Amino acid sequence: MTGNMTAIQVGLTLGLTSILSIGPNNITLMREGLARGRVGLVVTLISASQAALVLASGWLATSLQGVDPTVRTVLSWIAVGVLLYFALQSFRAAGTSRKATNDPCQTETTLACVARVLPIVWVNPLSYLEFLFVPAAILKIIDQPAQQAGFLGIVVVMAVAGNVLYGCGGQLMTRIARGGRRLWLFDLVSGAAMCFVASLLAINLSFA
Repeated sequence: MTGNMTAIQVGLTLGLTSILSIGPNNITLMREGLARGRVGLVVTLISASQAALVLASGWLATSLQGVDPTVRTVLSWIAVGVLLYFALQSFRAAGTSRKATNDPCQTETTLACVARVLPIVWVNPLSYLEFLFVPAAILKIIDQPAQQAGFLGIVVVMAVAGNVLYGCGGQLMTRIARGGRRLWLFDLVSGAAMCFVASLLAINLSFA
């Protein structure tokens, strides 16, 4: 690349794409805010996990660039299944939240919250594709170490900013959508959205 600004611009673009994407991480953050749960802890857990993957992409860039493309294809198909699994979980949560007055995440312990949130990031293949393989592929075309560090730093900053945005956005939604039905509606919409994304990904992989 020709300059540090170019690397930063690529990082901003990748970060913005991550913020605008629909997936388990972003939905979990928004739902946590909507349920008035442990937003700060959830934002911290997801942000730290994503930052670790981004930094690992810099450390393992050379090795990851040599990975057979078939591995990414397999991960993408697994991601389809994971998205459908989380969609099913959202539909199940909708059935529960419609009848409940309080969401379980409001009263769970810190350890229970950690055990609930971390698998959403680390078991999800999309996390590895988005924060490990893609940054590693981009690093291949960035020449200078300073530019590479700037790119990785921007990706981390954008990931954290997006997480805070979704968490706070969920909290703001509680002022607009009051009542117990807000979680029920959110869970239904989230499940439908993840089914839609999974379908698009499957179609794209089928014709790739």
